[in-house]
Amino acid sequence: FSKEGISSLYKGWSIYFARYLVVWSSFLSINHIVKKKAEKIDPQNKYPVSKFLSANFIVAAGLVATSNYLDFLKTQVQMDQSLQKLSTIDAIRLLWNKYGMHGVKAGFSFSFCSRFIHAIMAGALMDKITES
Repeated sequence: FSKEGISSLYKGWSIYFARYLVVWSSFLSINHIVKKKAEKIDPQNKYPVSKFLSANFIVAAGLVATSNYLDFLKTQVQMDQSLQKLSTIDAIRLLWNKYGMHGVKAGFSFSFCSRFIHAIMAGALMDKITES
C-alpha cells in the first residue's frame, strides 16, 4: 500500500467480481430450479429434511461446477505478485496454459464442502423469506 497507494486495494478486483457474480447468480437459479423439482417429487412434504439436504447437495454440486475454476484463479492471483500485474484475461490464459484442467479440479473437495454449507444456510434463509 505504501508503494502503490490506493490502487493496490483494487488488484484482482475483476476476478473477485466475476467469481461473486457467477456464484450468486448460479446459486439463485440452481436453488430455484432444484427446489421446484423437489416440490414435484415430494408434494406432501413427507420427508422435509431429506428433501432439503438432497436439494442443497445438488445446489452445491452445481455451484462447484460453475465457480470452482474462478476460486482457483482468485487464489492464484492472491498468491502470485506477477499475476497481479497482468490483465484478467492474460492471467487466465497464463494459468490455463500452466495448469490446464488441474486448475478446474483444484480444491474440489474443500470447495464442495463450503458450497454445501453455503447452500444449506442461504437456502434455509431464502425459504424463510419466501414463506413470509
